[in-house]
Amino acid sequence: LSYVDGFDITRHWGNKSSYHSANDFDMTRHWGHLSPYHPADSFGIQDIGIPSNCEVSQVHILHRHGQRFPTTAFNDGGNTQRFAYKVGNASIQRKLSATGPLAFLNKYQYKLDGGSSSTSYDLLVIPEDGTENNTLVAHDSCRNSDDDIIRCFEDTTQGVFTNNYLKTVLARLSNYLDPKFNLTIMDVYAMQTICPYEVAYQGSSDFCRLFTEQEWIDFDYALSLRFYGNRSFGNPTGRVHDIGYVQELLARLQNQYIYVGNISVNSTLDNNPTTFPLGQPFYLDMTHDNIMVGVLSALGLNYFKGSPTGLPYNITHAPNPPENF
Repeated sequence: LSYVDGFDITRHWGNKSSYHSANDFDMTRHWGHLSPYHPADSFGIQDIGIPSNCEVSQVHILHRHGQRFPTTAFNDGGNTQRFAYKVGNASIQRKLSATGPLAFLNKYQYKLDGGSSSTSYDLLVIPEDGTENNTLVAHDSCRNSDDDIIRCFEDTTQGVFTNNYLKTVLARLSNYLDPKFNLTIMDVYAMQTICPYEVAYQGSSDFCRLFTEQEWIDFDYALSLRFYGNRSFGNPTGRVHDIGYVQELLARLQNQYIYVGNISVNSTLDNNPTTFPLGQPFYLDMTHDNIMVGVLSALGLNYFKGSPTGLPYNITHAPNPPENF
């Protein structure tokens, strides 16, 4: 069994289907953008409703899609798939010999290679095949968004912190594998990443109970660093990516079409009453996690903004009290 600071982690989390600890810590709320839906915490402001002399004329909702399979990104599905192949190859070559809490790896099967079913349903009003000018998937409109110079803000901060907080975890879990397997930091990070995906897909995951409460808090913060350095105040180009939706929001509020396309706005769609209807009482747009972060940042919601030097990242554990982001 795996012990940390004098207690058995697996027993600490209760039965296999439990994701609450003995002191009611809920790990599912610390999976970042991979967490299942739950109501947002209150800002501490009492809900007094609409003032008597006011009425709601429009409601605008920007919502993320439902749960999904891993992407091909190197710090997401690219890493989990690499780890799964490494486990499979090591098992074939007899270089795994997993014991204790990792014994399940001896018969592990990775089932997260999902295909796309979007083409089976006539629901996608705006395509996103990587070439369209679409404010709801703005990274396709900005081809330089994945350049190394741009990504360094995300990769550096998340990478440094991940290496820091997973060092002790790496040492602990290495005890249960053949040294020839050569467990790495990225392998351990893959284990944490697989956990929420498997819970969403199959209802449980043996990886979840390998980590302590603090290690899940740290995982959550590592994902915050990723998004802060990718689409938010931690990247000098972050807010520009998703200013297009903000322009569309303003156009709807002002009851005006957009005739000139710039940034990621598609003027062909946005001056057409069929694809960009005005005067509606309710608007619902579905998008992706990174777009939502960029929109909130482009709106100038400084509540989520860190210090002038950004979010701390060369630290061992997530800040306490936590950052607002």
